[in-house]
Amino acid sequence: MKIKKDKSYRVKSSEFFKNKYGIENPLIVIEGRDKVIFGDVWKKRTYVPAVLAFVMRQIQDNLHSKEDENVYYGKIKFQGILLGELVFESELEKIS
Repeated sequence: MKIKKDKSYRVKSSEFFKNKYGIENPLIVIEGRDKVIFGDVWKKRTYVPAVLAFVMRQIQDNLHSKEDENVYYGKIKFQGILLGELVFESELEKIS
């Protein structure tokens, strides 16, 4: 699947997101690849809050990624606020 900027996707089930947003598979609007948004891959930007949350989510949800899997940054709307999150490409599902 080709991931497009400014397009909404549904995130596959996540216990972390269920605890944070009250829904296990929220909608996310993609802004771009991690290396485009942060100027480098997420692993080299550990001081960015979204990266720290992503690492915590990987632990809590027991996510295993391939070393070369694309990571995207997007925004999830929660109580009128847009919060930035990182997701693996394999976690995204098209919306009909």
